[in-house]
Amino acid sequence: MPMFGRGPLLASLLRRSSSKRPLAAHRPFSHYTFEYELYSNCPEEVAHPIHPEKQHDPLHGTAGRAMQKSCFQHVKWRIPAVACVYDALSRMVSDNVNALAVTTVSSGGNGSSGCTISGLFTTRDFMHKMALKDRDARTVTVGEVCSWRLISVTKSTPIEKCMEIMLEHGVRHLFIKDDVNSEIIGLVSIKDIVKCLISKEKATLDHLETKLYLNELASSAY
Repeated sequence: MPMFGRGPLLASLLRRSSSKRPLAAHRPFSHYTFEYELYSNCPEEVAHPIHPEKQHDPLHGTAGRAMQKSCFQHVKWRIPAVACVYDALSRMVSDNVNALAVTTVSSGGNGSSGCTISGLFTTRDFMHKMALKDRDARTVTVGEVCSWRLISVTKSTPIEKCMEIMLEHGVRHLFIKDDVNSEIIGLVSIKDIVKCLISKEKATLDHLETKLYLNELASSAY
């Protein structure tokens, strides 16, 4: 269904409000309400994850939805801790990203080994720990200057909660974990979060305008 502009719709509602049979007389305001979940100012226990069936709905923005549309989905966003900083910067410039997940070798219980995401290297790490100290990017490893603090959320975390966590910890990137096994499956930037928030607000407005328009049509039938 096409979305209708607010100008004609609001003008129509104003005309009805001054008529003998205002729209409100036939449709109470509660009829116009719809699901709109705001978590930005909610305590931790109230910020419940979005149900899996709603995670891809624009009206229910989540970390998983932001991850799907992130530029990190199309690049190699992991780099070994033993790689030199120069290689990390080269990849970041080439892929137009400001961060890379840092991996380390981990040993499994059966003697096998694999790579585990253990840290995050960002352009701020380079500026603060290398550029201002005149260190050689070809000899310093990523593991020497990266941050080993992992700030993460699950796929179903509401997008407002993601923003709240970023502001609380002063970070520009979040790791995304699987809802089931808590494995890190993605990385998003603050730009991805903001874009998802804007998309949700637009979807919310369109949803409300459509419901108001349908109520206007139903009321005019009386």
